[in-house]
This record gives sequence, structure tokens and C-alpha cells, in this order.
Amino acid sequence: MRILTIATAFPYPPDNGTKILPYERIRHLSQRHDVTLLCVSSERVAPERVREMEQYCRCVFVDAPQNTRPSTDAGRAWQAFSSLSIREPYYIRDLLVPEAITWLTHEAPRQGFDVVEADCEATVYLRAPLKALKVAIMHSVADTLARRELAVG
Repeated sequence: MRILTIATAFPYPPDNGTKILPYERIRHLSQRHDVTLLCVSSERVAPERVREMEQYCRCVFVDAPQNTRPSTDAGRAWQAFSSLSIREPYYIRDLLVPEAITWLTHEAPRQGFDVVEADCEATVYLRAPLKALKVAIMHSVADTLARRELAVG
């Protein structure tokens, strides 16, 4: 199978929870599948770190702008108001990088991915129109709480 993993943090070195799970999934999946990592991040990744990951997958990078949050009450109020007016949380728009959407819309179909998976903040990219099985990986306590709240509601 051809698998695309979308991440907002480069998973190598796997030194924290945000990196460990994607790293281990990619490492494991690469034993039997063709894996590509789409990393949407503002982090500058050293070439030796990329080489380490390329043992397991092809790495594609999309540069994300530094996320700037309003520092004033008025700025935060405007964010809340704009979220209400477009019926979508402001942070969703902040996470979506146009270049990543373009890559997913144009390049991903050419690659013929069978599965597209993402976790944490990267799940916002699963909204892209892809002809692949989309898998949102929920692994944190907050994700479990949200799942329970949705089941009750």
C-alpha cells in the first residue's frame, strides 16, 4: 500500500509524545508499505535528521508560517467573533497552510495514496478531497475526552 502520513512536527528524533507515535508508525509501516511523510512545519530540519527518516519514508516539506496569536483582549475577541461568523474555530484556519492544501489537492492524487493518516493538529488536513482512506489518529487524553463528549451529545 501507499501511505501518506501528515505531521506538523518532524518526527525525528522521537524525543516527545508528538514525535514518538508518528515515528514508530512510519518505521513500522515502512517494513511492508511505501510511506511518504508530509511535514507541515515552520521548523528548520537538519539534513542528518531528514536522512534518518528517509530510511523509512520519503519526506516532503511544506513551510508553515510562525503562528502568531493576538496579544490583546481586542485581538482575542476578534478571533472569537470571526470564528462565530464563519462557524469554524479560528485555530483551524491558523493551522491550514495553503501550500499544503495545494500539495494535497494536486500532488497527492498523482501519488495514488491508498491511506492518508494524521494525528494531533495535522488532522485538519484530512478535510482535503482525497480518494484514499482517511485515518484520524486520536491518542491523547484530550482526544479521548472529546470522543466521549461526542458520544454523549
